[in-house]
Amino acid sequence: MMGLPKSPRPPGQIAAIIARNAVPVIGIYWYGWSSHLIFLDYWFDGLSWLAAIMFMAMPKIRQEFNAEDKDGETGWIATFFLTLFGFFIVGIPFWFVLGAMHAYIEPSSTVTWSSLLSDPSVVPAAVVLLVSNLFAALSAGLPRMPEKARIKYFNWEYALMLTRIIAMLMTLFLLPAKLIIVLIILLTLIDLYPMRAMKIAGAPMDESDRPDRRP
Repeated sequence: MMGLPKSPRPPGQIAAIIARNAVPVIGIYWYGWSSHLIFLDYWFDGLSWLAAIMFMAMPKIRQEFNAEDKDGETGWIATFFLTLFGFFIVGIPFWFVLGAMHAYIEPSSTVTWSSLLSDPSVVPAAVVLLVSNLFAALSAGLPRMPEKARIKYFNWEYALMLTRIIAMLMTLFLLPAKLIIVLIILLTLIDLYPMRAMKIAGAPMDESDRPDRRP
């Protein structure tokens, strides 16, 4: 019996990808999530993944700042605020999409932010996503990555995050909640086999473009 080909991801990332993609499946079929809650799940998933990547890269960022700063040393507080500023700038697509969702639910008399956030499954789901993304970022070895490898890794993962933003919009405006399982399976496969997904999409990729390779 033939199984799936081996994913280029390290084992920690594979486990985290499966865990975070299982959250909306459980939410839909166990807790009866609406498309709005699925949207929030994807939004927090992408944003927490971006935060995890930048948080894990902080030691390396500080080291590089200090190597370039000939007049003094960049402390942890300065590094934190520089990273936080970068997080808000790079996260602009997420703030834009959240604003679009607010404009979408604002006229509704049945769906409110308080009703969405008061769902008992929201906090456990957020914890699973946050822990999964932190574990995945740690498994990637970001604090030890050379600068070029880290930039390549970040660009790769950011492209996948933008794909998930498109998925958010599809869940909110196009797909019934019960059919979202198809999209979840597709996103899981893209996360597990990014090189194959890029090649199918027509991107000129080769083995040197793999984010897990070191220069």
